[in-house]
Amino acid sequence: MGKTTVILNPGAGHQNTGRFIEFLQSRSRRPPPFDLRITRSRSHLEEVARSSFREYSNLILAGGDSTFAIAVNAILRGMEAHPETELRARFHGKRLGILARGSANDIARELGTESLDDLLQAIGEKRTRPMDLGLMSVDGHPLWFLGSASIGLGATVNRFIEGFKNRHPRWSRFPLVRHTLMGMVYIGKSFRQGRVPVPVILEENDRHLEKNVTLLVFLNGSTYGGGLRFFPGTHLFDGQLTAVMVDTPTCARTLGLAFRIMAGGSRSPRGIQRFPGRQFSVTGTVPFTVQYDGEITEPCRHLQVRLKEAVLPVLVGPGFEFSPPLV
Repeated sequence: MGKTTVILNPGAGHQNTGRFIEFLQSRSRRPPPFDLRITRSRSHLEEVARSSFREYSNLILAGGDSTFAIAVNAILRGMEAHPETELRARFHGKRLGILARGSANDIARELGTESLDDLLQAIGEKRTRPMDLGLMSVDGHPLWFLGSASIGLGATVNRFIEGFKNRHPRWSRFPLVRHTLMGMVYIGKSFRQGRVPVPVILEENDRHLEKNVTLLVFLNGSTYGGGLRFFPGTHLFDGQLTAVMVDTPTCARTLGLAFRIMAGGSRSPRGIQRFPGRQFSVTGTVPFTVQYDGEITEPCRHLQVRLKEAVLPVLVGPGFEFSPPLV
C-alpha cells in the first residue's frame, strides 16, 4: 500500500483549522496510519509537495482546488515537454487525493473524496483512476490546470472575492455570502469597471472566432465555480477539453443566464457556445488574466491550451460514477 501523507493547507476555505488539525492528529494514530504535514505558505506548500512526492506513495492534499493545483504544478514543473506515456511512467506507484477543505471544491466533488475515510478506504482498495490534465502556455510560460481555466468573469470575480475574504473572514465562512451574494455583486462591478466583456480570438483546428466574451472557460472537469454545470457529460476522464464561450453583453443577462443554468434549464441556452477539442489558442487585443483552479496569472495576450490525457493517478471515492480502467 505504501506510505501515506496528508498535506494540510490551513488557509484554505477559512474553516475551523484548529479542530481539523486535532481530528487529523487523532485519526493518524489509527490504521491505516499517515503522516501529517502542515504548510505555512504557498512556497512551503510547493516544497512539501515535491519532497512528499519523492518520499511517499500516497499524497492527500487537504485544501481546495487551488491547493491541489499548486501542489500538482510543483510536482509537474519541468515535465511538461514529455509525452503522456512518459508522464504516466513518472507517476508509477503514486496516488494523489484531494480532501475537500476549500471554497469551490469542484474537483473533490467530482472525484467523490469529500471525507478522509473515503480517501483512506480508496488507498486500501487501490481505487485509483488516471485523470486528464490541461496544460496552458501563458505568453510562453507553462502552467497546468486540473478542473478549469477561464478568462473574463472567472478571473475578475475570483480576484474580488479573494479580497472580500481577506477583509471579512467571518462572513466568508458562509457559502451563501461568499459565492452567491458576493458573486452577484462582483459580476455587476466587473461590468461597471469595464473589465468585461473581453475581446478575444479563439482558434481550434479550422475554427476562428472573434468575440467579446463575458466568460471563456476551458473545462476539464464537469463543474465550474463551485458546482455550476454548463453541459452534462463532461468530466475529468473523457479525453477532451470543452471550451465554453459566454457572450452575454450586460450584467442582467449574465445573471439571468447563471440562474437558468443553476436551475437546470435549457441545455443550449442563449448566450453560450460550446466547442469540444484537445487544443485551443486564444489571442487578446488587450491584455487579459487567466484564472485556473482558483489561481490567477499575470496579464497576457496569448494563451495556448491543450490536453494531456490520462496522466494523473487520483484516488476516487465510493460514490464515484465514471469508471475508466483502474491504474
